Amino acid sequence: MTKASYSFGTRHSQIPTSDIIISPNQVHGSHVHVVTNENLSQTHPPDTDALVTMLPDVALTVVTADCVPIIYRDTQAEIIGISHSGWKGIAQDIIGSTIGAMEATGATTATIDAIVGPAIGPCCYPIYGDRKVQFQKLFNDDIFVEYPKYTGLNLTKAAYLLLIKHGISPSHIKTTISCTSCQSDQYYSYRREGSAKNHMVHFIKI
Repeated sequence: MTKASYSFGTRHSQIPTSDIIISPNQVHGSHVHVVTNENLSQTHPPDTDALVTMLPDVALTVVTADCVPIIYRDTQAEIIGISHSGWKGIAQDIIGSTIGAMEATGATTATIDAIVGPAIGPCCYPIYGDRKVQFQKLFNDDIFVEYPKYTGLNLTKAAYLLLIKHGISPSHIKTTISCTSCQSDQYYSYRREGSAKNHMVHFIKI
């Protein structure tokens, strides 16, 4: 079994040198790009928010600044994936699409490990109106946290619940207890900074 290298970005980290780096043009959608020998030259796939491959020495990357990054690895088939999702990606089930693309490539949910990276916490992410109704229909009230002045959306928990829904064992899921908006010394945050100028890069490679 080969060893996979991965990292979730911080304000101070950089992706290591790799033979090929795939950096998708993220649009908060649900399209998954499967990297193969035939399309290796497409290093910036358009309209893509998740990547899957079984090729070695190919770094799959996404960038975030509050949204949820997830790294996936089938430890038996040696198939890896990575996904980016904010509220739109969660609502469109980018996580299920990523797992489905891994299965189509030869992975099995029983042997997929998933790590949910740093994202904005419910403490800094109020939700209301039609968006709240939409998430209530998808998750009931399980992903809300009630504060004195507002209801917070727990995107990390929503991602965790979708992983389980699509067959990933809870014992194979790790989550990061953090808030990108609160922890300004560690993470960039669109909501805190009011700008998408800075992002964190996350990657996985075999």
